[in-house]
Amino acid sequence: MEKKDVIAKLKTLSVGYKAELITFFEDYVMYTDSLCSRMSDGMARTVEQFAVYDRCTTEEAYMVRELCKWLQDAGFEKFLSAYADMDEKHEKKIRGFIEAYSYILSLAKDNVMQLVDQLFFIPGQFEKDLEAVTEAARSRILEAHISFEDKLTCSEYKFFNNKESFNRIPCFN
Repeated sequence: MEKKDVIAKLKTLSVGYKAELITFFEDYVMYTDSLCSRMSDGMARTVEQFAVYDRCTTEEAYMVRELCKWLQDAGFEKFLSAYADMDEKHEKKIRGFIEAYSYILSLAKDNVMQLVDQLFFIPGQFEKDLEAVTEAARSRILEAHISFEDKLTCSEYKFFNNKESFNRIPCFN
């Protein structure tokens, strides 16, 4: 799946907060694309290009490539599955999500590993926050949920998804 598929679906939504969703998703992609360009010295500037980039020489570059592969395989699908049942009753939750995670991304933008971690975390959290998950997964959400306030009070950065990103196998399934 590609980012254009997600944007096309967003444009078909008939909700009052559609513009904010599109902007948030485009910003999410912008952060990802900037990592791709940075890790490839401008040779692979998009998720699609970096997913097949074979000149990764650092752990950071490898993690960015894994992020790109995962986004195409499952991450963008997380966004789409959440959009499927979206309506006006979700407005408050979505606006809060956008505000919180836009802020978190802006804080993490200068640290590659923190940014990668957030970029792995957001699609699954977006899906979970909109309750677009099965009942079996609900218990995992409750166990793993980390609030926005917890993030702001950390004295040093703690990865949200150690298990997912550092085993090199994202598992937001």
